[in-house]
Amino acid sequence: MRKQTFELRSIMKRIIEETESKIMSIRKKHPKKSEQLTKNDFFINPKYNIDFPVSRSTYDKYYTFARKKNASRKFKSIDIETLYAFCTYNNCSADYFLGFIDTKRKEASAPQIRDDFGLSDNAMNTLSVIRKNSPEVRGELSSDIMNLILEDTEFWEKINIHLPLYIASLTESRTTEVDIDMARYGLTRAFKEMIDRIAPEIIKSNNLPTEKLSTSIYI
Repeated sequence: MRKQTFELRSIMKRIIEETESKIMSIRKKHPKKSEQLTKNDFFINPKYNIDFPVSRSTYDKYYTFARKKNASRKFKSIDIETLYAFCTYNNCSADYFLGFIDTKRKEASAPQIRDDFGLSDNAMNTLSVIRKNSPEVRGELSSDIMNLILEDTEFWEKINIHLPLYIASLTESRTTEVDIDMARYGLTRAFKEMIDRIAPEIIKSNNLPTEKLSTSIYI
């Protein structure tokens, strides 16, 4: 059996990429540009760096090692407690950080779903959010509505026909704006027809109240 080896820089690169994304998401929570956090604000204010896995100085060493090829190696390994802390902080699979799998999600089923259906992490996250959504009115996204869309074979057949034509019209130098508009119309019509098919099903199978309409939507 071949002995498994780990390339530390690759491991640290994945950890840093996920952690930087988490830091940025926290910094962007301030809607006003004048109130947006700097990275320094994040680290010096305990309100924002709750449960951060390591000290800033240690993180800076990890960051430099992961991002700069010529950086000197200040350490030979990362201990299991620190790896676990980064996994918990980023809600990310240790197998992903170690390079065993390509998906970041922790659920045991996620790699199988990725293999079976080709879904990306972002796609799985979107479906997970929809699955957990609690609709208050008819038509708000739910797993039932996603199933109606995915089960509409006529819609997918038409998308498979019209999307290649639309892409071709965008890349062919001889096409005119009229040609592009016609190709786009085939796509938009497929979406319209799909919506018209599933709307009655949503009404029939859903006991939620309907959204209250505002006259402003017709202006």
